[in-house]
Amino acid sequence: MPLDALAEEQAAGTSTGFSRDALAGLRLFTGRANCVLCHRGPLLSDQQFHNIGLGETDRLAALSVEQWVADVAGRAKGQIEVRASEFNCRAGVWGDNGGMSARERVESESCREQEFADIENYEAVGAFKTPTLRNVALTAPYFHDGRASSLDDVIDHYDKLAGDPVIGHREESLRRLDLTSREKTQFKAFLESLTSPVRDLGE
Repeated sequence: MPLDALAEEQAAGTSTGFSRDALAGLRLFTGRANCVLCHRGPLLSDQQFHNIGLGETDRLAALSVEQWVADVAGRAKGQIEVRASEFNCRAGVWGDNGGMSARERVESESCREQEFADIENYEAVGAFKTPTLRNVALTAPYFHDGRASSLDDVIDHYDKLAGDPVIGHREESLRRLDLTSREKTQFKAFLESLTSPVRDLGE
């Protein structure tokens, strides 16, 4: 890298609070890797559900059929359970909750979504909610079943997208990243830069 470009990058890193590696990782995150498609906004999550194509594991293979379905079905199973729950938004147990009448609650946007949720939608199978990336370096293990013990494992998953999803089909927007070892280091530096102390608001 030319010295003037290096100086410019170092200055940019200093001015944003990112290290040089973290800044390069941010560029990957928002650029070629296109992580911002799902990880965006203040929480770095679109609050939606996606199938990221996780494959079979030895732990899954040892489960009963019922346990296996419960573990991998994701949103599809959740939608069925919410509809059947005695505590869903249409349930009478809530009464006059927080000043909202039963009618207002049932007619609310979120409750209407529940009524019209397509529980046979194949897109919901194996889809899990996009997690926030705030303090992600502190929240191992990763993925809905904790199969990844480190950020390196997570980066490797998205880098290779090896094998087929255990159920459903992988999000079409996902593409193998084919990162160099240097780029993996930069990516991890960016993810670690999202760490901040948790404040006690009572103080």
